Amino acid sequence: MANLTKAQREAKLKAEESTKEVVVTPELKEEIPTSIASTVEKNIEVAKTTGTLKKQVRKIDDETMIAVASFASGKTNFKNQSEPYDSYVFEGFGTVEDVRFGSLRDLRRKKGEEPFKRFLYVLDEEAVKELGLEKVYAQIGRLEDLIKIFDNDLQVVLNFIEKASPTVKGVVAEIFHNKLQRKEKIDLFEAKVIAEKLGVELNLDI
Repeated sequence: MANLTKAQREAKLKAEESTKEVVVTPELKEEIPTSIASTVEKNIEVAKTTGTLKKQVRKIDDETMIAVASFASGKTNFKNQSEPYDSYVFEGFGTVEDVRFGSLRDLRRKKGEEPFKRFLYVLDEEAVKELGLEKVYAQIGRLEDLIKIFDNDLQVVLNFIEKASPTVKGVVAEIFHNKLQRKEKIDLFEAKVIAEKLGVELNLDI
């Protein structure tokens, strides 16, 4: 191979440098927790546009997948005790998962309304009708509305809790606990008053 001139060597070196892979290390930023309201709204919106909540004409059978949200703080495990023994894991309040209708029907039949008052919120209107949960959710209200209750002034929140049924209070307590768990910004005085009104222990160390 012929010897390269100085100019040719420099040109070759520049060409090699330009083809090298450049690795960029992202700058580390402090993670700011998003509010539970925005998280749940986003989960539900995704389900409406891409998942099982997307509007479509269909007949619900046991194999139909139904969008369900968790309104229990912390992880919720739901396992069907009948065939096909399917199981689902909800990672936290507002997590939306697709659940077999047959599993929801079996849960409704064996445990009644209680799981749907305390843990699982069925988002599909047709499935709600099929499961006979219309009155239950009419009493609780829309999940999207409940998660925004803490956006109001303290007195409005306290008045709402005062008038709420035990079931709704339970859901609001779960929302409150989850806000603390996610370390959302909340005034200490307001947190203490709300906890007292809900009849729950205030734990700021979670």
